Amino acid sequence: MGDGKKVVLINGDIYEEGQSIEGKTISQITLKEVTIIDNGIKQILPVTPKKQ
Repeated sequence: MGDGKKVVLINGDIYEEGQSIEGKTISQITLKEVTIIDNGIKQILPVTPKKQ
């Protein structure tokens, strides 16, 4: 994953910007939040770092 793509780990699966999960589209991934579009409604979800 060293190709510069932004990814997020959700429930053990890796997703990139533009992919869909359960009918929702991941529109943006930052270090602090993930923006998801669900039926035209934007939802901003906080990113929780993985505990080691």
